[in-house]
Amino acid sequence: MLHFYNSGGQLRGLMAKGKRKPSKFTAGREARRRARELAGPPPAERIIPDKRLKPPKHKKKLLEESER
Repeated sequence: MLHFYNSGGQLRGLMAKGKRKPSKFTAGREARRRARELAGPPPAERIIPDKRLKPPKHKKKLLEESER
């Protein structure tokens, strides 16, 4: 058998992997799965623009220059 060390220094052999154990049943996960089947996937995330980057609504400089 060949032995290899990964970056963590743990020994990794080249052997066949065993079968995966089925995941534990959770009622919440099952409810979400059934809801997706009926209504489809949830909507994509909305990107909300940052209001601090928006220019001011009333431009004071232009108002001051026009009064002179």
